[in-house]
Amino acid sequence: MWVSASAIADVCESSECEPQPKYYVELAWKSAGGVMNSLRLAEEFTSEPGAARIPVFLHGYDTKIFDRKNYTQHRHIVDLARRLDDEGRIELIGCDLALQWWLERPETFDPAFDLVPYVPGAINELWKQGYRPLQQGQTVENP
Repeated sequence: MWVSASAIADVCESSECEPQPKYYVELAWKSAGGVMNSLRLAEEFTSEPGAARIPVFLHGYDTKIFDRKNYTQHRHIVDLARRLDDEGRIELIGCDLALQWWLERPETFDPAFDLVPYVPGAINELWKQGYRPLQQGQTVENP
């Protein structure tokens, strides 16, 4: 399902998403280990009650991690991402353009992801609304 950047921001701006600051995670070009580390960091930052939901964008080679044909190899990553999404802690967002580029059959992409036409454009919109990237080395105590 395609979603707009403003719809993503609306989800993250709802009353249940307080307090600030507002973060997003960009998984592009990360190895499987890098994707796992980013998801664990998002998990840490959303562990407190009332923590803001974090949009998690996927739009590089790592799109293949979430191809259903690779599930067995990357089960631990996919299961963590789905759990955090199901718990409302992250919002999984994929890039339709990246799916067309990186996957032999885009229809095999994990259906848990919402899709935007072009992730860099969606991220740019969130930047305008005050979102900043959540990066390795940040901690809940020292964002």
